[in-house]
This record gives sequence, structure tokens and C-alpha cells, in this order.
Amino acid sequence: MSWLNMNNVELQAIRKILMLEVTEAADVIGNGVSSSTWQSWESGCLAIPDEIQAEIYSLCQMRETLLGETFKELYDKNDGSFNAVGTLRYYSTLNAFLIDYPESNHLCWRLHQSVCSSLFAEGGDVELSTDTPLDKSKYIYKWFSFSTPEQLEHKRIEALINSK
Repeated sequence: MSWLNMNNVELQAIRKILMLEVTEAADVIGNGVSSSTWQSWESGCLAIPDEIQAEIYSLCQMRETLLGETFKELYDKNDGSFNAVGTLRYYSTLNAFLIDYPESNHLCWRLHQSVCSSLFAEGGDVELSTDTPLDKSKYIYKWFSFSTPEQLEHKRIEALINSK
């Protein structure tokens, strides 16, 4: 697959991996295009705009980072094995997600669902629950709270630039 020439089937597959309905994708990725426009991209009737392909690629990179960093957290350097993920908090609704991640948004909620679902489906002794206590020490929590070391450094630099 070439990210610069994404086809309609690839667009639909990635939308589904990201847990987005057509209406959601049209609104949050398509910047408010109509659902019928998004469906035209997915059916191949209209070419997918470059900016949509770039946004989809960016979301896939974020998802991959979240999965990769979660696996890094679980890796036991002493014996080369992976520790169990344990129970992850799964948010069935946007409102529930925003209670724990008030600075976040709809797209982050769907990305969180996608990552948790993938971790569950691919093993690693993962369970999903809507009422498990939130583990604020985990990378996935820090990322959606915008408090990973990289995000904090970005905020610091942005604040410096804005103060001048």
C-alpha cells in the first residue's frame, strides 16, 4: 500500500480499524464533509483528497506509537519476555472517556478504543472493563492525558515560543 495513493478499500479498512462510523469519519477527519462524500471516497466514485490521506496516515502512526509504547512498557529486559497487560479501561461512550481525559476529543476516544481492542484481540493477557480503576502510570493514560515526556517537552517549547 502506498500512503500517497490510498485506494477506497484501504480507506474503509482503516476507518473501521479506527472504530469510526462513516458519519464520524466525515465529521472529524473529513472536516465536516457530508457522509455521502465520505461514502463516495470509500466506494471509489471520488478520489480521496491528499489531506484526507495524510490525516489517515497520521492517525495510523499515532495508533502504532500507542501500541508500540505499550508493548515496550511490558517488555521484561531480564528474561526477554512480555508481562501481561492486565485489565484496561474501555470507554463505551465519549462522555465516559472525557471524564478521565477532559482535554481530549472524539477522535482520541475512538483511537483509544482501537488500541485497547487491538491489545485485547492480539493477546498479551489483556482484559477490557468499563469500570476497572484507571492506571495513571501507564503510557496509554499519559498519552491521552497529553503528559508523555515528548508531549510535555512540546508544550514547554510551545509556551516559550508563545511568550516571546
